[in-house]
Order: sequence, then C-alpha cells, then structure tokens
Amino acid sequence: MATVTFTQEMEDVLSSTLPQYMPTLVDNVFKSIPLCVKLIERENMKYDGGSELRQPFIFDRLPTGWYTGQDQLNISQKQTQTAMRFDWKLGYAAINIPMSELLMNSGQNAVTSLVTSKMQTGEISLREMIADSLFSDGSGSAGKEIIGLAQAVHDTGSYGGIPRTTNEGSKLISYVDASGGDLSLAQMQRAYGRATIEPEHPDLIITTQSQFNRIWALVQANQRFAAAPGLLGEVGFAGINFNGAVIVQDQSCPPGTLYMLNTRWIKMIFHSQRSFTLEGPIPVAGQDIRVWRLHVAMCFIVQSSRLQAKILNLNETF
Repeated sequence: MATVTFTQEMEDVLSSTLPQYMPTLVDNVFKSIPLCVKLIERENMKYDGGSELRQPFIFDRLPTGWYTGQDQLNISQKQTQTAMRFDWKLGYAAINIPMSELLMNSGQNAVTSLVTSKMQTGEISLREMIADSLFSDGSGSAGKEIIGLAQAVHDTGSYGGIPRTTNEGSKLISYVDASGGDLSLAQMQRAYGRATIEPEHPDLIITTQSQFNRIWALVQANQRFAAAPGLLGEVGFAGINFNGAVIVQDQSCPPGTLYMLNTRWIKMIFHSQRSFTLEGPIPVAGQDIRVWRLHVAMCFIVQSSRLQAKILNLNETF
C-alpha cells in the first residue's frame, strides 16, 4: 500500500510541476534568441491556424499618371499582389523521467527539483533547435525544419513558393555581399543603404562574436553601448549602435556572416493548436518511465526580403 501511495504522490507532483513550468520555459527560450526578442518587442509573435499560411505581398503599383481635360485614363486591371505560401513546421522535445530517478528523489521538494531540471534541459534543447533553424535554408531534417534567414534573405532560388527569377519574385531579392574578407564599416554602410527604402531601414544587425568584436574595435568610443536598447538590453544582450540599428552577436549565426534585418517585416507564427503544447504522460511499452512531449508548430516569415541584407564569407580571425 505504501508503494501505491508513493507512486500516486509522485504522479501528483509531476502533473502539477510540469504545466507550472511551461510559461517559464517558453519565456526563457525566446528571450535567449536576439531576433525573437525584437519580434516580441514589435508584437510580431503571432498565432494562427489552417492547413498552410499565406502571406500577401505587393510586387507592383496600380496604374497612375497625370492628366488634363479629356485625356484617356488607364483603368485597365493589373495584378499588383500575390501570396507567399508556407507550410507549418512541426517540432518537439521529449522529456523522459525514469521511475528509478523518482524513487531516488523521494519527497515533494526533491521530485520538484528533478522535474524542473528535466524541463530546463528541454528548454535548452528547444532553444538551440529553434535558434539554429532561424539561420537555416529549410533543407535540414529532410526539409522538415523552418525556412530561416539563409533562404529568406537571399538573391537566388525561391521563397514562399515564388521563384526569384519571376516578375513577382524579383521583389523578394535581398542584397547579398559575398565578397568576404575583413569586415569594414564601409561594407556595412553599403549593405545598410541597399536594405533601406526610406523610411524603412534595418533595426537589428546579427553576427558572430568575432565580427561583433571587430565592429567594436572599429566604431568610435561614443557609439559603444554596454547594453542593447529596449528589451534586448533588459534580458542581458550587449549591443553596438549603427545608424540607429543595434548590433548583437548570436552564437547560432553561421561563421563569417552578418545579417541586417528590418524586423518590422519579420514574423514568427505559431499554430494555435500546437503552441508549446505539453502532452503526457505517454506510456512506454516494457519500460517503467514517464514521458512527456512538448510540441510546437510554427512558421518563420520574412514579408519583405528586399528590406533585408547579408554579408557572407567574412574573415572570422580577430
């Protein structure tokens, strides 16, 4: 009878501790990724549903012109917008707790500490999975991961199902500087200018620690900041100001790469039925183990690729 009581006690602790930790887990995951922090600040973390996501974008202007008197006006129909299409990408983290570990951590406080530790491991795993995928081209895991910045901010290929070789797709071409070498302020200024159509301009620059160090050495002393402005600084990111955009380092950014992003036109969308959904405990045949799965269905969308830029092949030695 004592065993039954102990088991039930552990089940009660598990079923209460796991859901309680979920808000902390989600908060920690996103506030550890610089781009996500900016999207939170802009309220560009969205929730949606459906079989796929369609993102309209304008690629041409309506007929316009000046006239006088009885001049003939151009009122012909003209296609000016289309839609990019994105499939939901499904991710998960498995949280496994063998009953033997629960038995060795008897008492509510010990079990709560054990469960919290397992959830923190799941948090780190999810964070790294999402952070790495944000810089991917979508081909990883046999095309199952999100289409990240590598393809969204590019000058060739397709994005959102639209080839960049078409008239519509030409508006999805980003400025890409692949010349490489040692990063210079002139190189950055050129990329910044190419990603600017006033009043739109990059507000977030992401690069590696090595490139961040090089920029730090290049800028004037009065341009340096101990902390990034806004929410980025509040959660602990250091930043450097460049034309009003904040430069931060991200450990998931590929070597030799620098992104200039206008986060106003970037969204991260979660399916309303799979937004960090905790499922379990799930029985495992032939094992005395408690298993929970943390599920997420999401899309990462850059609405205007031409307002983004990247510099590639930079020298990482500094």
